[in-house]
Amino acid sequence: HILDSLPPALRTPLAKLNAHYAPHVQEIRLRLGQPVQFTVGGRLCPAAKLLPGAGLPTVVDSEALRSCFLQLCRRSVYAYEEELKQGYDWAYKEFYSWSNIFRASFGHDNLKQQLAHLFYMGGWKKFEPFWNFMIQYGQLNRMLPVLESLLANTKTKKPSRPSIRQSFLNKAAF
Repeated sequence: HILDSLPPALRTPLAKLNAHYAPHVQEIRLRLGQPVQFTVGGRLCPAAKLLPGAGLPTVVDSEALRSCFLQLCRRSVYAYEEELKQGYDWAYKEFYSWSNIFRASFGHDNLKQQLAHLFYMGGWKKFEPFWNFMIQYGQLNRMLPVLESLLANTKTKKPSRPSIRQSFLNKAAF
């Protein structure tokens, strides 16, 4: 039972989930400094919405997250290191598969946005070794105008975000 893997501060309130809702919860999402969320029917839902007054912590603190992680690993992170790596690699491969890139691309409103998404995600994720090389040797700035031109004039009226150049530079800093 998954609740047994959670620290008491999370286990006790989550155990109060109505039996009507419980079978529909596909994921319990725990993120540091964020409220607990459920994935229900493929959509995120604040756990507090389904558990009003259950005493659920407002946000997940580092101790609760650490405790949960160690419990799930049976207190031996190293024993599960390869399994965690394989799970990450599988999820990454699935998420960035061509079929998912195409599906996400064609979810946009118009052809220009669809193609921009396709070229951007395909170019960034499917040629990752090339981009890693460019980052490693400090040549990313030479390629950013090409990437930015792919996305030029495809924005919808949404709140402003950092430029693509700034996003890449922030990622490259890690």
